Amino acid sequence: DDDDLFGDYFHDEDRFRLRLLLATASRMPAEAAFGLFAAMCTWSLTSLTLFHLAIISAAQTTNERVRGVYQYGGVPNPSDRGCLGNR
Repeated sequence: DDDDLFGDYFHDEDRFRLRLLLATASRMPAEAAFGLFAAMCTWSLTSLTLFHLAIISAAQTTNERVRGVYQYGGVPNPSDRGCLGNR
């Protein structure tokens, strides 16, 4: 029985959606693989964009951020004038 496959973790509507997703992916594996690839690219680019927005708002370069040059209360960043002041 297919219901045993999903156990008690999903409600009936969720089970239907999951079965539909699995059936569609098994019928169209190339499209499913491309969709997964596109989702991973979107996730990566979004993460990278948010990371760079964070370091821009702190007036840091990627190298300064990765090395932790202005972290832990050490040397203050002379270029950091706040998010709105860093132009």
